[in-house]
Amino acid sequence: LPTEHIHDIKNDGKNSQSKTRAHCYLEVPSKNITVARGASWCKLLALASVLKRGYSNVVLVDSDMFFQLNAPTITSLIDKYRGPRTNSAEPIVWFTSDYPADATRPNAALQIWQTNHDKEAAWRLLRHWWQTDKSAQEHAYEQSALFKILKIEEKAKGTTNSSNLEQCRVGLLDLRTMDREQWHNPNYVVHLCSYDKRFREEVMKPPFEKIFNNKKSNSAGTQDNPPVYVLSVAESKQMQEILAEQENHIAC
Repeated sequence: LPTEHIHDIKNDGKNSQSKTRAHCYLEVPSKNITVARGASWCKLLALASVLKRGYSNVVLVDSDMFFQLNAPTITSLIDKYRGPRTNSAEPIVWFTSDYPADATRPNAALQIWQTNHDKEAAWRLLRHWWQTDKSAQEHAYEQSALFKILKIEEKAKGTTNSSNLEQCRVGLLDLRTMDREQWHNPNYVVHLCSYDKRFREEVMKPPFEKIFNNKKSNSAGTQDNPPVYVLSVAESKQMQEILAEQENHIAC
């Protein structure tokens, strides 16, 4: 980012320039739609990029969320925190709870995509989400669009209809990552949301130092050095075009 945004990053509010400055665009020529979107929307392009590379199990982790050193594996998290479902179809994507704002709705900071059982449905859902024109440069960005798809009223606390989630193949984990009482729990997943930056150094620095020290002492082996992909401007534009493609059937 340009240097004039550096102060803004350190003190970013819900609609800071570092978030609202357009990084990607919703462009649907057939509907004459061109919408500049804030940085948070671009995570959907990253998801599309990874799915297009052939990965079936994808975990998206926001920069203010991290797994404590003794946190359970992804599979264990789902098994432990998933709720009962009336629909036999397994979710394509799992989200954690938006507690304390509302424990009955999802938070998009941690996304666990499991697409092996229905890759086409995953693409339909991702396209539906991308093409939902809501909160382009206002908080809560792509999460507000997700609420719209799931028919969740942002101000209607505790009224989420679970059938809407199931119809969209979305799973909700009762994992309260923004619960401050859990932020020092070494067995938990932590979401240090932007308005709580004073906790970041206190909570994140110790485990990160351990991780970095371990990396330095053990740099060999593919498991410790997975491939790194950087989403270029050209690929970003390509993903925008792919996600803007029209589906014969909407996701939900």
